[in-house]
Amino acid sequence: MGKVDRGIMIALSARLIRSGRYKKCTAAEWEEAQKYFNGRCAYCGKKDKLTRDHAIPANRWNLGLGAAGNIVPACSDCNGGAGKGHKDFITYCREIGKPEVITKIKQFMKSKGYAPLVPFVKGNAKQKRIEKLMDEASEQSTAIILKHVEQIEKIINKK
Repeated sequence: MGKVDRGIMIALSARLIRSGRYKKCTAAEWEEAQKYFNGRCAYCGKKDKLTRDHAIPANRWNLGLGAAGNIVPACSDCNGGAGKGHKDFITYCREIGKPEVITKIKQFMKSKGYAPLVPFVKGNAKQKRIEKLMDEASEQSTAIILKHVEQIEKIINKK
């Protein structure tokens, strides 16, 4: 699969995910998020150049979305690879010794009507069942997306 094919697959995956309950965080909602956290990093409180971060990662296990309530301001240290990475905000806040931030981020999510698709509690039986289902869903959706990529390629390459 070439670069164009991967791009198409990513675009179709994003469209599939966004077709659900939430829409992408708008510029106005991003401004509101920055104001909520007083123009500071939601995690460490640093007043630095801020970037958008998924408090709950957008991966197949956590299912965080790019929606208002899940997008929080983060400094480059926290949002970089050596910082939060693909961890959820609860795990990361505990690691950096800022457990009080967890409540503030949960309150922010609630104020925006964002309800996580996967429970916050990790390692329990429900979480393990959800992870298994998400693995199955990921495999199935990948197969569907690949099928559509093939159809798109046929259309593009048709003369």
